[in-house]
Amino acid sequence: MLPPRRVLAPIDFSPYSSTSLTFAGCLARQCGAELHVLHVQPSLLDAAADARRVDLRREVRAALDAFVMDAAPPLHEAPVPHLESGSAADTICASAATSRADLIVMGPRGRSRLAATLLGSTTKSVLQHAPCPVAVVPAAWEPIAGGNGDTGTTALVVGVENADAPSEALLGAGASLALALHAWLHLVHAVESTAAADIERRRAALTGRLQAHPVAVRTAVHVERGPASDVLEAYAARAALGRGIVLLGAHGESGRGGALAGWHDTVLSLMGRMPLPFVACRP
Repeated sequence: MLPPRRVLAPIDFSPYSSTSLTFAGCLARQCGAELHVLHVQPSLLDAAADARRVDLRREVRAALDAFVMDAAPPLHEAPVPHLESGSAADTICASAATSRADLIVMGPRGRSRLAATLLGSTTKSVLQHAPCPVAVVPAAWEPIAGGNGDTGTTALVVGVENADAPSEALLGAGASLALALHAWLHLVHAVESTAAADIERRRAALTGRLQAHPVAVRTAVHVERGPASDVLEAYAARAALGRGIVLLGAHGESGRGGALAGWHDTVLSLMGRMPLPFVACRP
């Protein structure tokens, strides 16, 4: 559900997770949501500590509390810390389900230097298996200096695959989140056709669909020629100038053949390059 009522922010004490935790706190504050902060300890590390009779969990919990105090903005309710053991991705997804989180907010990668890709393996796995939308926050994101603790978002860019039959859930989530953030809602649809009449027909179809979601939010509909990833990245770059967020369905309707060409071709490739927070919504 967007806007979220409960936000889960996994952290690993890296600079990336410090940034994503700050964003999660700002978003929770702006949406009036609960903030849950999760750290997952490797099971082998816990077992080794137990064998040596070291109270590692107490030390880690103290570090977790200090990390949250330093990175999260002041909230109406104190963040809820969670310390678990196990596989990071599996535990994050399980915790999201158990806590009934509406949104997971995390960085593009963690402390490990083993990942050669722009997106770390844990982030990729959570994106593919999470029971709720996942927001990936780039390391360059910063809160507004001297702001009131909100995200400062002014534009929500929603990538739409099928102009004639868009995901009503995605449109509704985008409209509701834009309203909560007091942001413009931009619907972006990429087409291969070069016919002006076809582009205008698609724009009219999207505008009509948007009217089915009577939310008092400022809107704009864009239909552009070109590959979906290029079109969305261009609009994201524009939105980044005004502090935007990109929202996209996790699966394309037609695998590799659609304009938004599906999970691996569009979402994962975009998330590694996005200059601003990106939310992937699974159907």
